[in-house]
Amino acid sequence: MHPIENIIETSLERIKRLIDVSTVVGAPITANADTLLIPVSKITLGFTSGGGEYGDAQNSKKSVYDAPQNGFPFTGAAAVGLSLKPTAFLSVEQGNVRVIPASPAGAVDKLTDLVPQVLKSIEKFASAMVDNTAKKCENNNDKDGAGATTPVGYEAVQYE
Repeated sequence: MHPIENIIETSLERIKRLIDVSTVVGAPITANADTLLIPVSKITLGFTSGGGEYGDAQNSKKSVYDAPQNGFPFTGAAAVGLSLKPTAFLSVEQGNVRVIPASPAGAVDKLTDLVPQVLKSIEKFASAMVDNTAKKCENNNDKDGAGATTPVGYEAVQYE
């Protein structure tokens, strides 16, 4: 195995130890008897590695694999940059799930958080309107027994 492959393999193994699913979606936290908070984070990772063999031009056909015999030195390095930023919490309370941003919310975040509540309000309003309309229709049908009402200012005319 080439020395640069060793460097990369070792670096990636150590990165895997640092980052896993529980780093992005954290362990649940019980806030009270009926509320569960789940932290969610954003991870940004940068990785670079490199290296080279050094020797004189006369022995350029030799490689680092022959280093013990020819003495060519190998120089290599790897660098990792990691950023972990908490972004939000998932709040589960009595079966309702909400997203609570970790940073101060802007107008768009506030509107997004209100969408489920607005939809529930619209649903309740629409069902109440349907119920009221149905009751009015039933009341109007019962007034003259025939199922129709006579407009105000007009007399009912019966034809034989």
